[in-house]
Amino acid sequence: MEINDIPQDNSKIFRGQRKVVYATQNGNYQTATTNGWETEEFATEQAVEELNQLTAEALDAVKTQRKVTALLLYVPLSFRPPQPRPSHRLLAMANQTTF
Repeated sequence: MEINDIPQDNSKIFRGQRKVVYATQNGNYQTATTNGWETEEFATEQAVEELNQLTAEALDAVKTQRKVTALLLYVPLSFRPPQPRPSHRLLAMANQTTF
């Protein structure tokens, strides 16, 4: 992407800060800054929404004393195997080994 084409969408997720990105100018890569991209903001908001939903589901499982696994509550999402339907990850894992 050319430096002049870097989106400057003033994303609210950046909270007024800027992010360093690589772009080209005259065919050479160099660093530049952006204050956000609308597409990146949308994707980040979706990811945060899903994490909030997973957190709420885990909290609900604990509050209702359903059997849950330590894996469910403590292993970061990046280490879990990919699931085709992420919103059902907790229920599937809760039916596995319990503590």
